[in-house]
Amino acid sequence: MRVADSVVTATGEKIPCVVGQTSQVDFVSQNGYRYKKGFWNKVLSDSAIQEKIQARDMLGCIEHPISDEEYLKTPYEKASHIVLKAWVADDGNPWATFGILNNPHGNAIKALLDMGHQPGVSTRGLGEFEIDDQSQFVSDDNYAFLTWDLVRNPNFQSLKMEKVTDSVKSSPLFKEVCQMYHLRDSVDTSYNRDSLLKEIGAGISELQRKFELLSSL
Repeated sequence: MRVADSVVTATGEKIPCVVGQTSQVDFVSQNGYRYKKGFWNKVLSDSAIQEKIQARDMLGCIEHPISDEEYLKTPYEKASHIVLKAWVADDGNPWATFGILNNPHGNAIKALLDMGHQPGVSTRGLGEFEIDDQSQFVSDDNYAFLTWDLVRNPNFQSLKMEKVTDSVKSSPLFKEVCQMYHLRDSVDTSYNRDSLLKEIGAGISELQRKFELLSSL
């Protein structure tokens, strides 16, 4: 199998990586609950969580484990990736970079990435629900965040991880941003105002998403 594009870490290691938004705040998931804005700020600012990530001890796998023991702690033989970095964007949504392992499970993900597939991502954690006039939501009291897994059918279906490339300038993300910038003069005064506002809003959202991806490289 061809190894997916990779990044070089600060310690000189070359690791195949994927990056992306890993959850969504203030949005009711297909399972009927949501995370409130500020939830992930509290979770990822926990020093124990950041120390675990820095120690490369936050392992994920393909699909959520079924058994309680494996759910609580990913077995080495079933791990497919390691969480290398996790942060919260300005909009309150969490992002992360995963290092893909050179083992059978990691290679299964690499094979999909090589074909252009973008794997889904889902949170593994333990907590309780509360409810308000909008929906159930995950309480940040006594919540135990464990890791993120790569899954076929994520709870937030639009969330996909993207392959990180060796060179920012060779990245499709970089090229897309440049193309959007080059199109800035394509609109004249006869362009429909409502259509223009809609496209500007969509463009701003897309640029913000790509900014987060490029900033993580």
